[in-house]
Amino acid sequence: MIKGWAFVAVTSVLLFVAMLRLLGARRPADAPALRWRVVALPLLVGAAALAAVAVVAIVHAIDTRRQTIAATLKTIVVLKVAQTEAWLHERGGDARFAKTSRFWADAYRGWREQSDAGARDRLVARLENFRQDNELRSVMLFDPGGEALWTSEPRAAGPGIPASLRAAAQQASRTRSILLHVGAASDGTGQGIDFVVPLDEAGTPAPVIVLRTDPGRQLYPLLQSWPTPSASGRIALVRRDGGDTVVINAATTLRLPAGPLRPADPLYARAARNELPVDALVDDVDAQGSPLVAMARPVAGTDWTLVAAIERSEAYA
Repeated sequence: MIKGWAFVAVTSVLLFVAMLRLLGARRPADAPALRWRVVALPLLVGAAALAAVAVVAIVHAIDTRRQTIAATLKTIVVLKVAQTEAWLHERGGDARFAKTSRFWADAYRGWREQSDAGARDRLVARLENFRQDNELRSVMLFDPGGEALWTSEPRAAGPGIPASLRAAAQQASRTRSILLHVGAASDGTGQGIDFVVPLDEAGTPAPVIVLRTDPGRQLYPLLQSWPTPSASGRIALVRRDGGDTVVINAATTLRLPAGPLRPADPLYARAARNELPVDALVDDVDAQGSPLVAMARPVAGTDWTLVAAIERSEAYA
C-alpha cells in the first residue's frame, strides 16, 4: 500500500512539473521564474524514502522466507527422524528376539558342542524361516571368533564377508550387546544395514547372528519421499567411519573418502563430524559445489545424523 501511494505521489509530482513547463511558456514577463530546485528537492526526498522502503521490504521478505524455509526443513527432519527411529525399533525387535532365543542357543550348543547334525539342521531351518517371515535380506551365523559358520546368502560367504562385519561380530560377542553395522559399496556384498546380535543363552563367549536388512523395502523409500513439492530436496543419513563419511540416501549406501584438500561432500562431512547445529538452518555446498540450505538432527540410539537439504536457488526462487 505504501509503495502504491508513493507511486501515485511521484506520478503526480511529475505531471505537475510537466504542467508548469507548459504553462511557463505563457507566463507574463513579470512573473517569477520557476526554480527547478524547488521541485527537485521534494522529488529527491521522495525517491530516497521510496528506496528506503523498498530496501526494508526486500530485507523483510528475505528474512521471512528464511524463517519459512527453516520451519519447513524442521518439520521434515522431525518427521523423517521419527520414521527412521520407528523403522530401527521394529528391526531392533527382531534383534532382541534373536538375542534371547533359547531354542537357537540350544540348537547351536547341540551342533557345536555335541556335533549333532540334526541340531544344525533345525537351527538353519529356523534361521531361514525367520529371514523369510521378517523380510530380511539374509541371515548369517558367526562363531565367537568372527568366523562365518553359515549364511542364507552363499555368494556372500568366505572372502565376500567384509572385515568390518567380522570385527563387529567379535565385538558383539565380547560385549554381549546388539550392534548396528552399515554396509558400504566397497564391501562387495551389496548394501545392507545389519543388526549384529549375540546369542545370550549360548554361553560365553557368545556366537553371533547377523540380521541383514533390506533398506530398499522401507528405508530408501522413506528417505526418498520429500513431503512438499521440490525439485532439489534431498534427505540422507550420514555417519563417520574412521576418516570416511558413510551416506545412506534415497538410492544406495555410499562411502565418501575424505580427500587431502577437501571432503567429498562438505555438507555430509560436517554432519558426520557432528559440526552442524541441531534443528538450525545452515548454508553449505554439495559435492558439485551447488549452494544448499540444510538442517540436521541426530537419530536416537545410533551414531547417524539425518540431513535434509534443498538448493538455495530453489529455496529463494
